[in-house]
Amino acid sequence: MAGLKIRVQTSDLFVSMIEAMGGNATPMAYGEVYQGMVQGVIDGAENNFPSYESSRHFEVAPVYSLTRPVMAPEILAMSKRSWDKLSAAGKEAVRAAAQASVPVMTANNVTYGVMGERIGDWKFFPVESEGEGVIPVWGFAEIVESTHPEVPVGERIYGFFPMASHLVMQPGKVSEGRFVDGAEHRAGLPPVYNSYTRVVAEPDYDGDLDDARMVLFPLYATSFCIYDFMQDHDWYGARQVVVLGASSKTAIGCAYAISADASAPRSVGVTSPRSVASVEKLGLYDEVLTYDALDNIDASIPTVINDMSGDGGVLGRLHDHLGDAMKYTSNVGVTHYDANTMPPGFIRERSEVFFAPGHIQKRHKEWGPGVFEKRAHDFWKDTALKSRDWLTIHREEGDDAVKQAWSAVALGKTPADEAWVVGF
Repeated sequence: MAGLKIRVQTSDLFVSMIEAMGGNATPMAYGEVYQGMVQGVIDGAENNFPSYESSRHFEVAPVYSLTRPVMAPEILAMSKRSWDKLSAAGKEAVRAAAQASVPVMTANNVTYGVMGERIGDWKFFPVESEGEGVIPVWGFAEIVESTHPEVPVGERIYGFFPMASHLVMQPGKVSEGRFVDGAEHRAGLPPVYNSYTRVVAEPDYDGDLDDARMVLFPLYATSFCIYDFMQDHDWYGARQVVVLGASSKTAIGCAYAISADASAPRSVGVTSPRSVASVEKLGLYDEVLTYDALDNIDASIPTVINDMSGDGGVLGRLHDHLGDAMKYTSNVGVTHYDANTMPPGFIRERSEVFFAPGHIQKRHKEWGPGVFEKRAHDFWKDTALKSRDWLTIHREEGDDAVKQAWSAVALGKTPADEAWVVGF
């Protein structure tokens, strides 16, 4: 790869990866890659095979090298019954078994499933069966078996778990406040998802906020990332930010951050007719519109878009309406997962999928270890307390409850001001 100009997304992580492989990393919008190779601006691109095929990059880049720089090898996922059948020799590695007692269910989990191939969520807890996968969830767990001297049975932890009753882990980098799952197959995955918090060590731990933490922390942490990313880029010169899917909790988290920043652009929340009243009641957006009123958005001023919906039809219409005034679109989620196909009007060259772990790693380098986490934690806690005024959390247990919650969320039957906390 020495001397080759390789396109990467705008991410310090991917730039460093290509440079480590000897290439010259060239950040470029995804929509410019095909012509970039035609014109010789770049020699190649880093991407997965589905993108290589669907974007027809094979027409201008006939050689595909399967280097797997950020791909994890598969492991065998098994039930506790199968685990118990293993010999002592099979258990001799340092491991902890954690009972994922109370995972949370929001549209964020649907995004993990829909975007699993694209952003790698299927790699955390892979299975052998073709066409099947384990949906990740955020939740609390209790250590029920441990051979690690620093991770005792009975300890309560918070983090990223499979939608399952048990998880076999390999604790590494154990400190007073956290440890990472050092399983080999997770080594190449974003560190933020491999880290588990030991809640008893938190000086301000409040068990009364556990449900809100499961529901809101991963979402509001992403909200803080999006806000910080846009602020870091001076909002791309925009005087207006349009939030699609404005009733989603990640969007609401962004709206809390934007409304508290007097220097931020005015905000326009776009949502479905059934959610207009509840979104307006929040009082966070300067203006609230429905999807059929996109033409009412001022197209004369520079605009950025935070898209939580992933609805290609809506984005295409909005991009066409704004034209040159559309300075940047951050594609964050897919609450409208059945419409996740981008039409011709979609402006690809000024749009990027938002990758929160990449931004977090950038801030780690700039701010130092732990600074981003503290700021995100403080934002989450303050905003979660405010969210008590409008959020209802349903708490249920049992296999049937998990299925019911998943169906309700995946089919869009859970109102935006509700969420599920379920346990096995």
